[in-house]
Amino acid sequence: MSSITIANTVQSIGYYAFSQCNSLTEITIPNSTGIINDNFYNCTNLKAFNVDENNANYSSIDGVLFNKNQTTILRFPCAKSETYDVPAGVTSLTSGSFSMCQKLKEVKLPQTLKSIPNTLFNGCSGLKTVEIPKDVEVIESSAFNGCKSLKKLALPENLVTIASYAFSGCSNLTKMTLPKKLVSIGAYAFKECGFKTMNIPSNVKELGSFLFTGCKNLSYISVEPGITEINVSTFSGITALECFDIPEGVTSLGNSSFSGCTKLSSISFPKSLTKLGSSVFYNTGFTTLNLPARFHEIPPSMYAHCSKLKTVVISEGITKIGASAFEECANLITANISSTVTEIGVGAFGRNQQMKNIFVDRCNPVYTDIDGVLCSKDKKTLVQYPGGHSSVYTVPEGITTIAPYAFQYLSSWFWKINFSSTVTTIGEYAFIDNVIKEIVIPANVVNFGREAFFNTWLQHVYYLGLHDPDPGNTKTIFFCNDNFAFLYLPIDYQDNSFCDRVVNVKNHTFDEYRGRDNACYQAVVYHYYQTYRDCFKERPLKSSKAYMIKRPAIFDWTSQSTYSCKYQCDNETGANLTDNCRDGKVCVEGKCVVPTSSSSDSSSSFECPQQINVLISRDDDSSQNAMCVPPVIIDSDSEDTSSQIHHLSSGIRSAASYLMVSLIMAFAFLI
Repeated sequence: MSSITIANTVQSIGYYAFSQCNSLTEITIPNSTGIINDNFYNCTNLKAFNVDENNANYSSIDGVLFNKNQTTILRFPCAKSETYDVPAGVTSLTSGSFSMCQKLKEVKLPQTLKSIPNTLFNGCSGLKTVEIPKDVEVIESSAFNGCKSLKKLALPENLVTIASYAFSGCSNLTKMTLPKKLVSIGAYAFKECGFKTMNIPSNVKELGSFLFTGCKNLSYISVEPGITEINVSTFSGITALECFDIPEGVTSLGNSSFSGCTKLSSISFPKSLTKLGSSVFYNTGFTTLNLPARFHEIPPSMYAHCSKLKTVVISEGITKIGASAFEECANLITANISSTVTEIGVGAFGRNQQMKNIFVDRCNPVYTDIDGVLCSKDKKTLVQYPGGHSSVYTVPEGITTIAPYAFQYLSSWFWKINFSSTVTTIGEYAFIDNVIKEIVIPANVVNFGREAFFNTWLQHVYYLGLHDPDPGNTKTIFFCNDNFAFLYLPIDYQDNSFCDRVVNVKNHTFDEYRGRDNACYQAVVYHYYQTYRDCFKERPLKSSKAYMIKRPAIFDWTSQSTYSCKYQCDNETGANLTDNCRDGKVCVEGKCVVPTSSSSDSSSSFECPQQINVLISRDDDSSQNAMCVPPVIIDSDSEDTSSQIHHLSSGIRSAASYLMVSLIMAFAFLI
């Protein structure tokens, strides 16, 4: 379809009626049509509008669509020509009247124009030359957005406002002089332009967000005194900017005002500056802290993701370090905190996998360090563990509380933590985003924060208490994530509510965190509770399997180094213990046999000849410091087949003093 003639009965043409009709070259509009909305967008091969001369509202001149009295251009046909001179009598242009005309190279605008409407030349990627009339005061939003071929443009002296995205995407526009009467520049106005330098005149009072973001060649910006504040993200994302002088008179820097300026390493602070927002220097190139002594606070995320920071020295006079202030600084090794710091926000030094130590001045009244680990002055709260401090860590005696986010996102080689007997509280998200695979939680821990172990690689969790430490609490403690995770509870554990919080299927789904339909692929609970059924029986997980152990294993929870066991009878079936042989058989010297008076007596007294260490498998195939786990016991005689377990045993590895032994593996499926 290359041409269309609108019928005489049509009174209006709706929005986008012919949008993106790329084969359309000509359209004829009758005298009956009284309303034509924006309906020819991106008709790239349209050459002419032909309007009946008797139409009361519209007209056409040389194929261009006008209003009746021909003072306003409504739509320029994109394939008409590469150049166009707007007639002298035209006083206004409608929004987008030249938009997406990619073949258009040159336009001459009439001197009668007072403004450049929004999206006027939006997407005109071939436009090279346009002269803006001298009386234009406003260039509206996206007026020249995407004009990639535009190399130079003179702005009129009377220009007051450049709206958002006005020149966004003009990648070959390398130079622009801003007029002295200019007052306001909108957000993203010069996004991805080709500027190398820019001067902002003193009359400018408002600078929008992300003003020069993506200007990869812009290495120098001068701002004349006049503005009083630098707004949110104003100079964010200028990757070539290396230095910046904040002009005198500026009193505040908005949030993220220089974030993403990855090469920025030098900046001057005027005396007038009194307020700093959060994330001001997020992901910048600073190698040292540069705040003047008069600032008493380092705002949240101020230097987060600054990969060139290696050592942080908090100067005397700073009293507060905001949350995540130095989070995820990839090469940060050491922090030294002065005596004046009395408040440190959550995760201030978190997610730093190379960080070895956080040292505190001994005169600090609120904080101290224990061998480079940040703690409260009374040594009762572990505040922040440096991410690269060690691979195995033992919480010092006396510590009662693990603060929120204290162990978040540690180095990949951190794999084990030993809690002291004094720890009673593990704060929310304390171990979030960790590769830690196994953990033993002593009975003295009586309070768990929300999702304390969220998004970890935990595979084996041992809880040594006999009760849910915080009954009635519905907060999730563990999330299985994508791992095959196991919770081990003592044989005489007293209630089942703790299991409800291993995976919180009551109040949340995994959708909130990972966009998945199920909380975890496989959730496994070892419940050493005589004949109790699995924790998930009444709350099955979608597309997942819940396992349990229904018979008790005899396990020495006090030493966690060895266990006493009965000899296992059948390596294929997994049947074991004298009362667990199948078909009425009993265990005699490691074999299931038909009972006799003598075999019954011998079976009841048979013991394993030695104690065996059972080690948890680790990716590095190392048995050092591995923990012992109890053997798997399968109850084949249970009437409740729906919760029958079918699994698994941990691999047995021997130490130098023991023989190589393998535990049984029994597999079936949950019915």
